[in-house]
Amino acid sequence: MTISQLKKEDELECLQRVINSGKKLRGKTKQIVKMLDGEDIYREDNERPDFVRLLPAKSKKQKDMIIGIEHFRVDHLSVKKKDGNIASTGIVFRKEIGGVYDRWHSVVKEEDTISEKAIEDMMKTISNQVLRVKQANYHTFLESFKYSLNKHLKNVDAYKKNLSKIDEEKTNLVFLIEVHTEFTNLYLSNKKRTKKNVSGFMPLFRDVVDLLESIDKKVLDYIVLCLGGTIHDENVEILAFHTGDIEKQCERQHIPIYEYAGVDCLLTDFQFMNNDIQSEQSFSINDEKIDMEFKYSQKTISDEQKLDLLFFAIARAYYAKKNNLNYVTTNGVLYYLDVFGDAIIGWENPEGETESWKIRPIQQRIDPQIIFERTKEFEERWKLDEDVSYLS
Repeated sequence: MTISQLKKEDELECLQRVINSGKKLRGKTKQIVKMLDGEDIYREDNERPDFVRLLPAKSKKQKDMIIGIEHFRVDHLSVKKKDGNIASTGIVFRKEIGGVYDRWHSVVKEEDTISEKAIEDMMKTISNQVLRVKQANYHTFLESFKYSLNKHLKNVDAYKKNLSKIDEEKTNLVFLIEVHTEFTNLYLSNKKRTKKNVSGFMPLFRDVVDLLESIDKKVLDYIVLCLGGTIHDENVEILAFHTGDIEKQCERQHIPIYEYAGVDCLLTDFQFMNNDIQSEQSFSINDEKIDMEFKYSQKTISDEQKLDLLFFAIARAYYAKKNNLNYVTTNGVLYYLDVFGDAIIGWENPEGETESWKIRPIQQRIDPQIIFERTKEFEERWKLDEDVSYLS
Protein backbone atom coordinates (compact mmCIF):
# COMPACT_ATOMS: atom_id res chain seq x y z
CA MET A 1 0.00 0.00 0.00
CA THR A 2 1.40 3.43 -0.96
CA ILE A 3 1.78 6.35 1.48
CA SER A 4 -1.11 8.20 -0.19
CA GLN A 5 -3.32 5.09 0.09
CA LEU A 6 -2.46 4.74 3.79
CA LYS A 7 -3.25 8.43 4.31
CA LYS A 8 -6.60 8.03 2.57
CA GLU A 9 -7.36 4.97 4.69
CA ASP A 10 -6.65 6.98 7.88
CA GLU A 11 -8.84 9.84 6.67
CA LEU A 12 -11.71 7.49 5.89
CA GLU A 13 -11.30 5.79 9.27
CA CYS A 14 -11.64 9.16 11.02
CA LEU A 15 -14.70 10.10 8.97
CA GLN A 16 -16.35 6.75 9.69
CA ARG A 17 -15.52 7.06 13.38
CA VAL A 18 -17.31 10.42 13.46
CA ILE A 19 -20.34 9.04 11.61
CA ASN A 20 -20.49 5.99 13.91
CA SER A 21 -20.61 8.34 16.89
CA GLY A 22 -23.77 9.94 15.49
CA LYS A 23 -26.18 7.84 17.55
CA LYS A 24 -24.65 9.14 20.80
CA LEU A 25 -24.76 12.78 19.70
CA ARG A 26 -27.54 15.29 20.01
CA GLY A 27 -28.68 18.71 18.85
CA LYS A 28 -26.79 20.65 16.21
CA THR A 29 -23.72 18.42 16.37
CA LYS A 30 -25.89 15.38 15.52
CA GLN A 31 -27.49 17.24 12.57
CA ILE A 32 -24.13 18.27 11.13
CA VAL A 33 -22.57 14.81 11.53
CA LYS A 34 -25.59 13.26 9.82
CA MET A 35 -24.79 15.38 6.75
CA LEU A 36 -21.46 13.57 6.39
CA ASP A 37 -23.14 10.18 6.01
CA GLY A 38 -24.18 10.54 2.39
CA GLU A 39 -23.45 8.58 -0.76
CA ASP A 40 -19.80 8.78 -1.76
CA ILE A 41 -19.18 10.48 -5.11
CA TYR A 42 -16.31 8.91 -7.01
CA ARG A 43 -13.58 11.22 -8.30
CA GLU A 44 -10.02 10.90 -9.50
CA ASP A 45 -7.46 9.98 -6.82
CA ASN A 46 -5.92 12.88 -4.85
CA GLU A 47 -8.57 15.35 -5.96
CA ARG A 48 -9.43 17.84 -3.24
CA PRO A 49 -11.35 18.01 -0.93
CA ASP A 50 -10.70 14.57 0.56
CA PHE A 51 -14.31 13.35 0.33
CA VAL A 52 -17.44 14.40 -1.51
CA ARG A 53 -20.80 13.05 -0.37
CA LEU A 54 -24.28 13.36 -1.87
CA LEU A 55 -27.00 14.26 0.63
CA PRO A 56 -30.39 13.47 -0.98
CA ALA A 57 -33.14 16.10 -0.80
CA LYS A 58 -35.79 15.49 1.87
CA SER A 59 -38.63 16.65 -0.38
CA LYS A 60 -39.37 17.36 -4.04
CA LYS A 61 -39.16 21.09 -3.35
CA GLN A 62 -35.56 20.76 -2.17
CA LYS A 63 -32.38 19.98 -4.12
CA ASP A 64 -29.78 17.34 -3.41
CA MET A 65 -26.82 18.72 -1.45
CA ILE A 66 -23.16 18.14 -2.29
CA ILE A 67 -20.98 17.98 0.83
CA GLY A 68 -17.23 18.46 0.43
CA ILE A 69 -15.19 17.19 3.39
CA GLU A 70 -11.56 18.21 3.88
CA HIS A 71 -9.81 16.27 6.63
CA PHE A 72 -6.67 17.29 8.47
CA ARG A 73 -4.90 16.39 11.68
CA VAL A 74 -3.75 18.59 14.57
CA ASP A 75 -1.24 17.21 17.08
CA HIS A 76 -0.41 18.35 20.59
CA LEU A 77 2.88 16.45 20.21
CA SER A 78 4.62 18.31 17.40
CA VAL A 79 8.01 19.71 16.41
CA LYS A 80 8.96 22.74 14.37
CA LYS A 81 11.35 21.86 11.55
CA LYS A 82 14.19 24.06 10.31
CA ASP A 83 12.08 25.23 7.36
CA GLY A 84 9.37 26.50 9.75
CA ASN A 85 6.90 23.72 8.97
CA ILE A 86 5.29 21.89 11.90
CA ALA A 87 5.34 18.09 11.93
CA SER A 88 3.43 15.63 14.09
CA THR A 89 5.36 13.31 16.39
CA GLY A 90 2.12 11.56 17.35
CA ILE A 91 2.24 9.80 13.99
CA VAL A 92 5.78 8.64 14.85
CA PHE A 93 4.45 7.00 18.05
CA ARG A 94 1.84 5.12 16.06
CA LYS A 95 4.55 3.83 13.70
CA GLU A 96 6.74 2.82 16.65
CA ILE A 97 3.92 0.80 18.21
CA GLY A 98 3.23 -0.85 14.86
CA GLY A 99 6.92 -1.68 14.55
CA VAL A 100 7.04 -3.33 17.99
CA TYR A 101 3.95 -5.37 17.12
CA ASP A 102 5.34 -6.49 13.77
CA ARG A 103 8.68 -7.49 15.27
CA TRP A 104 7.43 -9.41 18.27
CA HIS A 105 3.80 -10.54 18.14
CA SER A 106 4.48 -13.80 16.28
CA VAL A 107 7.54 -14.54 18.44
CA VAL A 108 5.60 -13.97 21.68
CA LYS A 109 2.77 -16.24 20.48
CA GLU A 110 5.21 -19.08 19.83
CA GLU A 111 7.25 -18.81 23.05
CA ASP A 112 6.27 -19.31 26.69
CA THR A 113 8.21 -16.25 27.86
CA ILE A 114 8.77 -12.75 26.51
CA SER A 115 12.38 -12.16 25.49
CA GLU A 116 14.43 -9.39 27.09
CA LYS A 117 14.91 -7.77 23.69
CA ALA A 118 11.14 -7.54 23.22
CA ILE A 119 10.74 -5.93 26.65
CA GLU A 120 13.54 -3.45 25.91
CA ASP A 121 11.91 -2.61 22.58
CA MET A 122 8.56 -1.93 24.26
CA MET A 123 10.18 0.15 27.00
CA LYS A 124 12.05 2.25 24.45
CA THR A 125 8.76 3.01 22.67
CA ILE A 126 7.08 3.99 25.96
CA SER A 127 10.05 6.14 26.97
CA ASN A 128 10.08 7.97 23.63
CA GLN A 129 6.41 8.86 24.05
CA VAL A 130 6.92 10.10 27.62
CA LEU A 131 9.73 12.36 26.37
CA ARG A 132 7.41 13.80 23.71
CA VAL A 133 4.71 14.52 26.28
CA LYS A 134 7.24 16.15 28.62
CA GLN A 135 8.34 18.47 25.80
CA ALA A 136 4.84 19.52 24.76
CA ASN A 137 3.19 22.68 26.01
CA TYR A 138 -0.07 24.53 25.50
CA HIS A 139 1.23 27.07 23.01
CA THR A 140 2.92 24.34 20.95
CA PHE A 141 -0.53 22.81 20.54
CA LEU A 142 -2.09 26.17 19.64
CA GLU A 143 0.62 26.85 17.07
CA SER A 144 0.11 23.39 15.57
CA PHE A 145 -3.65 24.03 15.36
CA LYS A 146 -3.18 27.46 13.79
CA TYR A 147 -0.59 26.15 11.31
CA SER A 148 -2.79 23.29 10.05
CA LEU A 149 -5.94 25.44 9.93
CA ASN A 150 -4.32 28.26 7.95
CA LYS A 151 -2.65 25.79 5.59
CA HIS A 152 -6.04 24.37 4.62
CA LEU A 153 -7.85 27.71 4.54
CA LYS A 154 -5.40 28.80 1.83
CA ASN A 155 -6.70 25.95 -0.36
CA VAL A 156 -10.42 26.67 0.03
CA ASP A 157 -10.72 28.15 -3.48
CA ALA A 158 -9.34 24.91 -4.97
CA TYR A 159 -11.77 22.82 -2.91
CA LYS A 160 -14.73 24.92 -4.01
CA LYS A 161 -13.66 24.92 -7.64
CA ASN A 162 -13.65 21.12 -7.66
CA LEU A 163 -17.05 20.99 -5.94
CA SER A 164 -18.52 23.37 -8.53
CA LYS A 165 -17.63 20.84 -11.25
CA ILE A 166 -20.18 18.52 -9.62
CA ASP A 167 -22.81 21.13 -8.76
CA GLU A 168 -22.56 24.90 -9.16
CA GLU A 169 -25.26 25.74 -6.60
CA LYS A 170 -25.98 23.40 -3.68
CA THR A 171 -22.57 22.67 -2.16
CA ASN A 172 -21.24 22.89 1.38
CA LEU A 173 -17.64 22.66 2.53
CA VAL A 174 -16.76 21.00 5.85
CA PHE A 175 -13.43 20.89 7.69
CA LEU A 176 -13.07 17.60 9.59
CA ILE A 177 -10.32 18.29 12.13
CA GLU A 178 -8.81 15.26 13.84
CA VAL A 179 -7.34 16.52 17.12
CA HIS A 180 -4.78 14.41 19.01
CA THR A 181 -3.78 15.57 22.49
CA GLU A 182 -2.23 14.37 25.75
CA PHE A 183 -3.66 16.93 28.19
CA THR A 184 -3.81 14.46 31.08
CA ASN A 185 -1.96 16.98 33.29
CA LEU A 186 -4.91 19.40 33.28
CA TYR A 187 -7.73 19.98 35.76
CA LEU A 188 -11.07 21.32 34.50
CA SER A 189 -12.91 23.76 36.76
CA ASN A 190 -16.38 25.24 36.48
CA LYS A 191 -18.85 26.81 38.93
CA LYS A 192 -19.84 23.43 40.36
CA ARG A 193 -16.71 21.30 40.54
CA THR A 194 -13.15 20.51 39.48
CA LYS A 195 -12.18 17.26 37.77
CA LYS A 196 -9.02 15.72 36.35
CA ASN A 197 -8.84 15.56 32.56
CA VAL A 198 -8.26 11.80 32.66
CA SER A 199 -8.91 11.24 28.94
CA GLY A 200 -6.26 13.75 27.85
CA PHE A 201 -8.69 15.03 25.19
CA MET A 202 -8.66 18.72 24.30
CA PRO A 203 -11.05 20.79 26.41
CA LEU A 204 -12.59 23.48 24.20
CA PHE A 205 -10.12 26.25 24.96
CA ARG A 206 -11.10 29.90 24.56
CA ASP A 207 -8.08 30.34 22.26
CA VAL A 208 -9.33 27.55 19.96
CA VAL A 209 -12.81 29.11 19.89
CA ASP A 210 -11.21 32.42 18.88
CA LEU A 211 -9.35 30.67 16.05
CA LEU A 212 -12.55 29.06 14.78
CA GLU A 213 -14.47 32.34 15.18
CA SER A 214 -11.95 34.03 12.89
CA ILE A 215 -12.98 31.86 9.91
CA ASP A 216 -15.15 33.75 7.43
CA LYS A 217 -18.48 31.94 7.11
CA LYS A 218 -18.48 32.83 3.40
CA VAL A 219 -15.34 30.72 3.04
CA LEU A 220 -16.30 27.61 5.04
CA ASP A 221 -19.69 26.19 6.03
CA TYR A 222 -19.06 23.72 8.85
CA ILE A 223 -16.39 22.60 11.31
CA VAL A 224 -16.32 19.11 12.86
CA LEU A 225 -13.81 18.34 15.62
CA CYS A 226 -12.92 14.72 16.38
CA LEU A 227 -11.13 14.77 19.74
CA GLY A 228 -9.00 11.93 21.07
CA GLY A 229 -5.61 10.89 22.43
CA THR A 230 -2.38 10.37 20.48
CA ILE A 231 -3.87 7.21 19.01
CA HIS A 232 -7.58 7.47 18.25
CA ASP A 233 -9.89 4.56 18.84
CA GLU A 234 -13.68 4.44 19.02
CA ASN A 235 -13.52 6.44 22.26
CA VAL A 236 -13.59 9.94 20.79
CA GLU A 237 -15.54 13.12 21.44
CA ILE A 238 -17.26 14.94 18.58
CA LEU A 239 -18.05 18.66 18.41
CA ALA A 240 -19.61 20.27 15.34
CA PHE A 241 -20.51 23.84 14.40
CA HIS A 242 -21.49 25.94 11.43
CA THR A 243 -18.97 28.75 10.97
CA GLY A 244 -19.62 32.01 12.76
CA ASP A 245 -20.88 32.62 16.31
CA ILE A 246 -19.08 29.57 17.71
CA GLU A 247 -19.45 30.83 21.28
CA LYS A 248 -23.22 31.19 20.97
CA GLN A 249 -23.46 27.70 19.48
CA CYS A 250 -21.46 26.32 22.41
CA GLU A 251 -23.89 27.96 24.79
CA ARG A 252 -26.87 26.42 22.97
CA GLN A 253 -25.19 22.99 22.87
CA HIS A 254 -24.08 23.25 26.52
CA ILE A 255 -20.42 22.89 25.53
CA PRO A 256 -18.14 24.54 28.12
CA ILE A 257 -15.41 26.92 26.93
CA TYR A 258 -12.30 27.05 29.13
CA GLU A 259 -9.80 29.82 29.83
CA TYR A 260 -6.26 28.41 29.99
CA ALA A 261 -4.41 29.04 33.26
CA GLY A 262 -1.70 26.37 33.30
CA VAL A 263 1.80 27.06 34.62
CA ASP A 264 3.09 27.16 31.02
CA CYS A 265 0.57 29.77 29.86
CA LEU A 266 3.28 32.41 29.30
CA LEU A 267 5.68 30.14 27.42
CA THR A 268 5.80 30.64 23.68
CA ASP A 269 5.33 27.83 21.16
CA PHE A 270 8.14 25.26 21.27
CA GLN A 271 9.59 26.86 24.43
CA PHE A 272 9.87 24.40 27.31
CA MET A 273 10.37 24.46 31.08
CA ASN A 274 12.42 21.27 30.76
CA ASN A 275 15.10 20.65 28.12
CA ASP A 276 17.71 18.05 27.23
CA ILE A 277 15.63 15.31 28.85
CA GLN A 278 17.45 11.98 29.21
CA SER A 279 15.88 8.66 30.14
CA GLU A 280 17.06 5.38 31.60
CA GLN A 281 15.02 2.19 31.57
CA SER A 282 15.38 -1.01 33.54
CA PHE A 283 13.18 -4.02 34.24
CA SER A 284 12.99 -7.16 36.33
CA ILE A 285 11.06 -10.38 35.78
CA ASN A 286 9.46 -12.07 38.79
CA ASP A 287 7.56 -15.24 37.85
CA GLU A 288 5.02 -14.00 35.29
CA LYS A 289 5.26 -10.35 36.38
CA ILE A 290 7.43 -7.79 34.58
CA ASP A 291 8.35 -4.66 36.58
CA MET A 292 9.47 -1.72 34.43
CA GLU A 293 11.27 1.33 35.82
CA PHE A 294 11.82 4.61 34.00
CA LYS A 295 14.11 7.37 35.27
CA TYR A 296 14.38 10.84 33.73
CA SER A 297 16.94 13.62 34.11
CA GLN A 298 16.59 17.06 32.58
CA LYS A 299 17.83 20.62 32.46
CA THR A 300 15.22 23.00 33.75
CA ILE A 301 14.65 26.72 34.23
CA SER A 302 15.46 28.16 37.68
CA ASP A 303 13.05 27.89 40.61
CA GLU A 304 12.70 31.69 40.56
CA GLN A 305 11.59 31.58 36.91
CA LYS A 306 9.19 28.75 37.74
CA LEU A 307 7.71 30.81 40.58
CA ASP A 308 7.23 33.80 38.26
CA LEU A 309 5.33 31.61 35.78
CA LEU A 310 3.40 29.87 38.54
CA PHE A 311 2.14 33.04 40.24
CA PHE A 312 1.11 34.57 36.90
CA ALA A 313 -0.95 31.42 36.19
CA ILE A 314 -2.39 31.47 39.74
CA ALA A 315 -3.53 35.07 39.22
CA ARG A 316 -5.12 34.09 35.92
CA ALA A 317 -6.99 31.15 37.48
CA TYR A 318 -7.94 33.28 40.51
CA TYR A 319 -9.48 35.91 38.21
CA ALA A 320 -11.39 33.24 36.25
CA LYS A 321 -12.72 31.68 39.45
CA LYS A 322 -13.78 35.06 40.89
CA ASN A 323 -15.64 35.86 37.66
CA ASN A 324 -17.38 32.46 37.42
CA LEU A 325 -15.50 31.50 34.25
CA ASN A 326 -14.60 27.93 33.33
CA TYR A 327 -10.84 27.42 33.43
CA VAL A 328 -8.24 24.69 33.08
CA THR A 329 -5.02 24.58 35.03
CA THR A 330 -2.12 22.44 36.25
CA ASN A 331 -1.57 20.89 39.67
CA GLY A 332 0.62 23.64 41.20
CA VAL A 333 -1.90 26.35 40.37
CA LEU A 334 -4.82 24.27 41.63
CA TYR A 335 -2.92 23.42 44.82
CA TYR A 336 -2.25 27.08 45.63
CA LEU A 337 -5.86 28.10 45.00
CA ASP A 338 -7.20 25.23 47.13
CA VAL A 339 -4.83 25.83 50.04
CA PHE A 340 -4.28 29.60 50.00
CA GLY A 341 -6.99 30.96 47.68
CA ASP A 342 -9.35 32.22 50.39
CA ALA A 343 -6.49 34.20 51.97
CA ILE A 344 -5.59 36.18 48.83
CA ILE A 345 -6.64 39.83 49.07
CA GLY A 346 -4.72 41.30 46.13
CA TRP A 347 -1.65 41.21 43.89
CA GLU A 348 1.57 43.22 43.74
CA ASN A 349 4.94 43.41 42.01
CA PRO A 350 7.89 42.44 44.22
CA GLU A 351 9.96 45.42 45.34
CA GLY A 352 12.26 46.61 42.58
CA GLU A 353 10.54 44.46 39.91
CA THR A 354 10.17 46.31 36.60
CA GLU A 355 8.30 43.64 34.63
CA SER A 356 4.59 44.06 35.33
CA TRP A 357 3.70 40.38 34.74
CA LYS A 358 5.96 39.22 37.58
CA ILE A 359 3.49 39.36 40.45
CA ARG A 360 3.01 37.89 43.90
CA PRO A 361 -0.19 37.49 45.95
CA ILE A 362 -0.97 39.69 48.92
CA GLN A 363 -2.58 37.38 51.45
CA GLN A 364 -3.67 37.01 55.02
CA ARG A 365 -1.89 34.62 57.35
CA ILE A 366 -3.15 31.02 57.51
CA ASP A 367 -2.49 28.76 60.48
CA PRO A 368 0.25 26.21 59.57
CA GLN A 369 -1.95 23.36 60.80
CA ILE A 370 -4.69 24.39 58.36
CA ILE A 371 -2.11 24.48 55.54
CA PHE A 372 -0.96 20.97 56.52
CA GLU A 373 -4.52 19.61 56.61
CA ARG A 374 -5.50 21.22 53.31
CA THR A 375 -2.32 19.93 51.64
CA LYS A 376 -2.97 16.39 52.88
CA GLU A 377 -6.58 16.58 51.71
CA PHE A 378 -5.48 17.89 48.30
CA GLU A 379 -2.93 15.09 47.78
CA GLU A 380 -5.40 12.41 48.87
CA ARG A 381 -8.18 13.77 46.68
CA TRP A 382 -6.02 13.80 43.54
CA LYS A 383 -3.97 10.70 44.50
CA LEU A 384 -0.66 12.57 44.21
CA ASP A 385 2.72 11.17 45.27
CA GLU A 386 4.40 12.73 48.30
CA ASP A 387 7.31 13.94 46.13
CA VAL A 388 5.04 15.68 43.58
CA SER A 389 6.37 19.01 42.28
CA TYR A 390 3.97 21.96 42.27
CA LEU A 391 6.39 24.11 40.25
CA SER A 392 6.09 22.24 36.94
